[in-house]
Amino acid sequence: MRVGLNIAAAAVLVVAGLLPSPAHADGAIEISTTSRSFARFGSATLPGGLDFLGGLTLQAGDDDFGGFSGLDVSPDGKSFLAVSDRGHWFAGDFVYRDGRLTGVTNTKLAPLRDGNGKVDRRKSRSDAEAVAAWTSKGIRGKVIVGFE
Repeated sequence: MRVGLNIAAAAVLVVAGLLPSPAHADGAIEISTTSRSFARFGSATLPGGLDFLGGLTLQAGDDDFGGFSGLDVSPDGKSFLAVSDRGHWFAGDFVYRDGRLTGVTNTKLAPLRDGNGKVDRRKSRSDAEAVAAWTSKGIRGKVIVGFE
């Protein structure tokens, strides 16, 4: 089964050492990408002066991949962290060519874990809807996850 995720380039530093430990191997997941346009706006300039850097459809052959509701992107636009309503986090790096988003690399997928390192599959504890990296004194080090 192949599932997909549509994302567009936005702008969050993913500190892998502070993310929950992957459940299997190193959490690496193979992702295929398809470029998408933003034809609705007819140009690369979005309302409010935002620039469209590219869009991607991501696919993976893993049943745990998909259902992503929250996306956080590093201030430099190089890395991302997403959470899903399937109780997983998905992280990686954006690939740019000539200033345009063309893919993702260094991708990892693993279950969300509680403060004790345990996976809780109850819907109320795994249906993640939002994610934000917490910054203290300019250092990103913790992740806040909102649940449905």
